[in-house]
Amino acid sequence: MNENKENYVKKLSFIIDDILANNIEKKCEICGKKERKNKCRICGREVCNDCYNKEKGMCIVCSETLCEICKRRNAVERCQICGKLVCPDCMVRIDKSRVVCKDCYEKLGLDGVRRIIKDKAISENLKMKKFFQEFCEK
Repeated sequence: MNENKENYVKKLSFIIDDILANNIEKKCEICGKKERKNKCRICGREVCNDCYNKEKGMCIVCSETLCEICKRRNAVERCQICGKLVCPDCMVRIDKSRVVCKDCYEKLGLDGVRRIIKDKAISENLKMKKFFQEFCEK
């Protein structure tokens, strides 16, 4: 009986390998529909022509999440001042939860950045307070 299980597992393994080799591996890694023909220079995904930005040499996912400063790496954060998407190399961490792009940091300096972030936080708090007051009046 144990031998039957082993044979079954082997046959199943061959079937799965065949399916993967003939279907999944040749399909676009983003849409999963068309044949992949291009490789993204950023993430290495293999994608179809529709999911590839030929001008940039990258897939549409990386193209939409590209650092807006260096335009070479995927962004991981958004600048607290200008809102640009930035990669780790193009950002300055102000504290545990806030980052700014290196451009804003160079223009404003640490004190200017902290002042603007503080002013934005106060402004957001006032907007929320006003919203809740109006909401409660209804």
